[in-house]
Amino acid sequence: MYLAIIVYLLCLLACAVCTWLLVRSYFRLPNRLLFWSAACFAMLGVNNLVVAANIAVAPERDYSILANLATLIALSFLLYGFIWEDE
Repeated sequence: MYLAIIVYLLCLLACAVCTWLLVRSYFRLPNRLLFWSAACFAMLGVNNLVVAANIAVAPERDYSILANLATLIALSFLLYGFIWEDE
């Protein structure tokens, strides 16, 4: 149980670092795909936070719908960026 929490928190940290690097690159070179990628990684970090909180705080409840919703939103951001942002 504790190992799973550590893994999800490390994934959250990786998503936060990727989000920070993408946002920093977006402010240096304003490319819209960088923005949508940063939004995707931010929502994937929310997904990892929800899963870690579900394991640590309330293991008797099922928050998989929230986690899946965060993943759906994240992939929708990235898909929107790939399809409608052309440069």
